[in-house]
Amino acid sequence: MEKLKTLKDLRKDRIKYFIKKLESFGCPDTFLKPTARKIALEIEKQDRKEAIGLKIIKRELNKLNLWIRKWFIIA
Repeated sequence: MEKLKTLKDLRKDRIKYFIKKLESFGCPDTFLKPTARKIALEIEKQDRKEAIGLKIIKRELNKLNLWIRKWFIIA
């Protein structure tokens, strides 16, 4: 069974990916790791924001669903 990746593992994978991408663009070695790390952290922040947004949407849909059920029971 495949081991589930932790956030730390995902971050490392993203950093490695962006290092390869930046190398292909000809980025100097001194800027590779810090730049890749910044990009990976920004993407992680965006993922968290999206996850929070999805939780809020799901919660509101559940409330709406309950309200519709109550309305049909009453009607």
